[in-house]
Amino acid sequence: MQEISVKEIKRYDFIRTKKYVDDLLFDLKHYSMKLLCLLPPGANVKVDLIDKVQESRTNTSKIEKYIEKKDYLESMIKEELNKISNSIKLMTENEKTMFEELYIYQNTEFDISEKYGWSRSKVVHLKKSFIIKIALSKGMDYEK
Repeated sequence: MQEISVKEIKRYDFIRTKKYVDDLLFDLKHYSMKLLCLLPPGANVKVDLIDKVQESRTNTSKIEKYIEKKDYLESMIKEELNKISNSIKLMTENEKTMFEELYIYQNTEFDISEKYGWSRSKVVHLKKSFIIKIALSKGMDYEK
C-alpha cells in the first residue's frame, strides 16, 4: 500500500476527517495516556495517609496493584487496536510509525520529526495520509 498523494489529500475535508478519527480513537489515546502515566510502586516517595488506610484493608501489595493496572491498560489498548486492525493493514510502515507515535506514545509532530529525521512536511503528510485511510476504511468519506 502507498501513502495517499498530496493531490488526493486535498480532495478531502481534513478537519472533519481528523475529528472523526480522533473521536474513533479517543479510548485508545485515553488508555495509552493512562499507561504512560502509571508509575511503578516506589516511584512516588510521598506516602499519603489515604494509602496507609487503603493498604490496611486489602491483601494485595502495591506491586500487585501496579501489575494489575498495567495488564488491564495493555489489554484495553490491544482491544482498541483490534477494532481498527483492518485500517492499520492499509498503512505503510512510515504511516504505522506515525500512528504509533501520535496515538500510542502521545508524541508531538515536532518530537517525531526530530526522532526520525523527517521534515515537517513529511510528518504532516504521513499524518494526513493515515488519518484519511482510517476514515475511508470505516466508510467515512469527507470529500470537499
